[in-house]
Amino acid sequence: MEPKVLRQELDAAESAIGLSALVQQMRGPWVRSSQLPDLFCSWDLAYRCTKGGWLKPIVQGKRRTIYRLADVLACMQRIEAGELPLPRRNKATQSDGA
Repeated sequence: MEPKVLRQELDAAESAIGLSALVQQMRGPWVRSSQLPDLFCSWDLAYRCTKGGWLKPIVQGKRRTIYRLADVLACMQRIEAGELPLPRRNKATQSDGA
């Protein structure tokens, strides 16, 4: 087996172990909006997924937004497959288009 392929398999195993540890800490089939950046390793990526319609909250209140863990994992699979949500627009490009 080539070292490059072996390294990719090790990286995948490490990320799966880290993900399973995060899922075990969730204590249920729901994810709070404050936990999304930890799961996606990026606040911006979590924001883009929600604004892009990839993630829809099951409960949305003034101080509480909750997502299904299965939806979050499906979104992560889309990202791992190479698909990315649309990037955020700059204020300068928004004002130029108007």
